[in-house]
Amino acid sequence: MARPIEATPVLKRKDAATFIKGAQNPKPYTPPVFDTAKMHDAVQAAAKRRAAE
Repeated sequence: MARPIEATPVLKRKDAATFIKGAQNPKPYTPPVFDTAKMHDAVQAAAKRRAAE
């Protein structure tokens, strides 16, 4: 059985223009960049604090 059609929000004036422009010129997806060395250092510091308690 097909999914029911969901109601789409009504876009007016500026919102509609922004939506249409965005749909016509999609931006490529850029995944987030994580600084794993900084994260590792933070985890090590937290582990030291926890061990000192």
